[in-house]
Amino acid sequence: MKNNNDNNVETTITRGERELTPFEKRAKSLADGAYMMKVYQETSALVEKLEDLKKLEEELPVPLELLEKMADEAIIGLATDLEERFGVSA
Repeated sequence: MKNNNDNNVETTITRGERELTPFEKRAKSLADGAYMMKVYQETSALVEKLEDLKKLEEELPVPLELLEKMADEAIIGLATDLEERFGVSA
């Protein structure tokens, strides 16, 4: 007598999302690493430019405090994105 409850079909249907293949895991890992490197580069560039601006404070058309606040908001945005994407608190 044939079993009407085929385990392969049942687990495929009820399991929901499938597990990634090793190739998909590697591709995801590479993409995540590239994203983290981009965030690092953007944060480093932002901090470096802010330090450069501090040296030229007298020549700036806007107050340095405003630029520092904008930089802080940009860094907070990047940190929030990292937390949402990877669960990393920065």
